Amino acid sequence: MKWAAETKIEKLQHEKLQAKKIEKLEELQKYIQFSGDVGNECFSCESSCTENNNCHQECKYVLDEVNKCVTRHIESRLPNYLIESRECGQDGIAYIVEHGNTKRVLKVIICSSIYFHTQRFQNWKYAESRKIGPVIISGEYCPFYVGEIDLGISIICMHYWGVCRENESEDAKKILNLIDLAQESGILHTDPKNDNIRCGPRNAIFIDWEDIMILRKNKEIIKYLMLCKLVVDSKNHVSNVYKEVLKNLGENVRTNAIEFVRDLLPAGDVKKTYEDALGESEAVLNNMTVSEFYKTLETKRKPLSELNLNF
Repeated sequence: MKWAAETKIEKLQHEKLQAKKIEKLEELQKYIQFSGDVGNECFSCESSCTENNNCHQECKYVLDEVNKCVTRHIESRLPNYLIESRECGQDGIAYIVEHGNTKRVLKVIICSSIYFHTQRFQNWKYAESRKIGPVIISGEYCPFYVGEIDLGISIICMHYWGVCRENESEDAKKILNLIDLAQESGILHTDPKNDNIRCGPRNAIFIDWEDIMILRKNKEIIKYLMLCKLVVDSKNHVSNVYKEVLKNLGENVRTNAIEFVRDLLPAGDVKKTYEDALGESEAVLNNMTVSEFYKTLETKRKPLSELNLNF
């Protein structure tokens, strides 16, 4: 009985520590995200922590740990490469490094454990194996502590790809081919916006494989859902290309896509992304602006099940 009681106490202590770890992880994320002021400008310990000394100290500590991990990885895996620039997004920092005419990207995030890093690395490698993600060169996990809480820095090093020229019809064809490849593999990207697509001379790829969703059935909805996101996210010329493809896919596919998002996707960011994409693509397919669609139908904050989504 004593052993059982001790086991229960240890379990409760573990659960408490895990809750503290998740809370601290969420707090630290802001230090490696964009500031929200200008483009992809990163969070600044000096300008963003002026009235909070603990924020400044913690920010400096986290960024020092990140920089040490990145520097060590470059020295061991990419000798002679120099950091050219860095860009911050919603979930981490992308370091662009250069040697001669060759560039590489180190995508860096803070995570909870080596297990999370391993799963993350496997996501990126799987996308690479299906020819819808960049070539992955290496990965590394650097543990660090914040008080009693153990966390880690996860690095994925990959080939550099340039941005797509959104008004170019050739790039639109590459992106459509990319979506076809994803559909064949049963892979639904969790946020297929233009910022997460890169183009090369012959093809396009997705980046941001922090999460991955694989569909074994109804693969045709993969193309529909990702195009719903892109048709809203793109400029007129390319948006019209996507619009025609969407219409040709047909009403049955759209109905299946709506049912999948409404009934099968768990609540969270991915569900919200595709709820918005389905609703807003309705506006584009009916030659309306998104704001006109929401204003006319008064649906901006209604759940997907209440939307009128027939075209």
